[in-house]
Amino acid sequence: MSNGENQKSGGPKAKLYQARLFLRQTISLSGESLDVDSAPNQFAGKLARRRFGITVGNLAMTDVFDCNSFSHDPCTQFMNWAMWTYGASDYAADARSYTWGGVIEYYHDDWAFRLGRFAQPKESNGLPIDFNIIEHYGDNLEIEHGHMLRRQPGKVRLLGFDNRARMGNFRDALDDARITGGTPAVGNVRRNQRKLGFGVGIEQNVTQDAGLFARFSYNDGQTETYAFTEIERSLSAGGILKGRVWRRPDDTLGLAFAVN
Repeated sequence: MSNGENQKSGGPKAKLYQARLFLRQTISLSGESLDVDSAPNQFAGKLARRRFGITVGNLAMTDVFDCNSFSHDPCTQFMNWAMWTYGASDYAADARSYTWGGVIEYYHDDWAFRLGRFAQPKESNGLPIDFNIIEHYGDNLEIEHGHMLRRQPGKVRLLGFDNRARMGNFRDALDDARITGGTPAVGNVRRNQRKLGFGVGIEQNVTQDAGLFARFSYNDGQTETYAFTEIERSLSAGGILKGRVWRRPDDTLGLAFAVN
């Protein structure tokens, strides 16, 4: 899909629904403190550079994982679905991109480690959530490292994911069609399956007002898409320029591409 603001569950009538309801606890360990500005899902304050974080509740996986500074929010940045996170991740979410789950984070100076488990929908691209997170879930493990390059900040991320749900396998669908003589359909052969994959992401400030990003992601391509996109391999890259250069600091000029 080209527009990340396009709801798969939308309709002609306005509808009230719950997007987020979560608890976040931070346990400071040691090290200098960092000033944190107020932002969506975040209060202003100070955080220790060495700390644990625990988040539990109703949220989006992308609230915690792959928080790229230049290509993450379809409201204010690039709208394409292959741009706001790893296109091939098929991350656990309902049709509105929210779910229930928990994340443990550990920060140690320039390093960050995150491990999370999220509930899958009861059926592919559906709204009802399957709370049997022992059998059906999306596990995510992310390692992040921050660095300075020519006095400008940057980050490198590596994500591994293991998605398990009652999905249809493409090979099973072809075999079933040969036996029955019908049209191949993954809906006829759904059973407990897993989808494995990974993603690599980079972001780098070039100046205070300009930045570059790139992502590559891959999944094994054995099963139907369950919650995100019909993508098995994705490469995206691009950059942004803030409008302070032309005296409009709230403007952003962006250029990006994706190959899926």
